[in-house]
Amino acid sequence: MLLHHLLEASGVWAGRVSTIGGRFRGQDFVLPGHFTTPEAPQVFETLARFVREGGTHAVLEVSSHALELDRVRGLQFDVGVWTNFSGDDHVDFHGSEAAYLNAKRKLLERSSVAVLNRDDSSYAALRDDFAHVAYSLERHGSQPDVLEWCAEDVRESAEGLRFTVNAPGWGFAAFVPMIGGFNASNAMAALMAAATVLFKRGWSNARVAEALQRGLKSFPGVPGRMQMLQTAPFRVINDFAHTGASLRAALETLRATTTGRLILVIGAAGQRDPARRTGIGEAAARGADVRSSPRRITARNRSRRF
Repeated sequence: MLLHHLLEASGVWAGRVSTIGGRFRGQDFVLPGHFTTPEAPQVFETLARFVREGGTHAVLEVSSHALELDRVRGLQFDVGVWTNFSGDDHVDFHGSEAAYLNAKRKLLERSSVAVLNRDDSSYAALRDDFAHVAYSLERHGSQPDVLEWCAEDVRESAEGLRFTVNAPGWGFAAFVPMIGGFNASNAMAALMAAATVLFKRGWSNARVAEALQRGLKSFPGVPGRMQMLQTAPFRVINDFAHTGASLRAALETLRATTTGRLILVIGAAGQRDPARRTGIGEAAARGADVRSSPRRITARNRSRRF
């Protein structure tokens, strides 16, 4: 959603297909089904609509399920963004961590250039196989023939994140109204992908920096992604964390900016991949002061699953 917003704020006629729905020319619309990536007929029908109505670009959130089930077969991507790899996710569908990794790699195989997270452990397994640019929150040694951006001096406040984007030979100050240090990494991924598109249009460094700064500052946030629902008399935040690792990161962020108790209301929808609930339960037990699971499951099942 941030990548699409950056392009839209830069004047690029871009459509969006993602978990939270579709968007084009400033209008949101509902996509059929409840998938991150719709079935193939809906994907291509939506892309055709974007073209008919003057769109030049599309931002697609492509799930590993969609790649494995050929929902985007035939599409070639100008830019493929890889933020991270969590081996305990979606193993119920793919069968193993290796199969899950191979499914996700299909996106990069169909991309002209990949945007990779150098801080993520998966980078070592990807860097030699794909033409790519990289981003990071940490200083790494320089690599020949790899363009890398680094976010430096990351500072978090109740209003959001401030950091400096350091690119070879230039850079700019950035502010995004999102909390959570991990969102600095997500912002860097979106910034690099958007910049790749804008540079292909012949934009200068200064023009790209100004457009990206403006787009970041005006970002409205993502529903269910550290979403601030209420600030007084206490904060209420909605987050979609659905693995042990993502819940742990969310709780660590909230703990650092919470002066009172941290109360967690959590559920795990559906019957798929019950094994992940062990990690969710461990993160909840360690990270929150009070925990509540409102789903109507028996005490026996709750203790076994969480």
